[in-house]
Amino acid sequence: MVETSNAAWNILQKSYKGEERVRQVRLQSLRADFENLSVDESKSISSFFDRLQCIINQMQVNGEKIDNQRIVENILLNMVSKFDHVTTPVEQAHDLSKMTIEMLLGILTSHEQRLNQQAKKLAYRACFTK
Repeated sequence: MVETSNAAWNILQKSYKGEERVRQVRLQSLRADFENLSVDESKSISSFFDRLQCIINQMQVNGEKIDNQRIVENILLNMVSKFDHVTTPVEQAHDLSKMTIEMLLGILTSHEQRLNQQAKKLAYRACFTK
């Protein structure tokens, strides 16, 4: 049993955040996840952004300060090749220090929708050409 509220708070902090070494190891792992996260060809851009946001939130909970520009640049670097003709103009035409994650999500999602529409058209044509 704990006698002071300060002692109780210290126990809670250690339980939920862990010791400093554990937090540093956790951050290293999260940083690696952040740097190496890429779009899975079979999943949507929005599911990629959901995974990314989860990693970013965990990093921030563990004390990492991560700015928006770093996130946007990392997303553009880790996009799969089918998005190359979108990411390159984004990098050239926009000030990445002012671009939000939501803006980038919108651009990439609209491109993904166009790709999906084209794939449906091709599948539809293939059904009638056989």
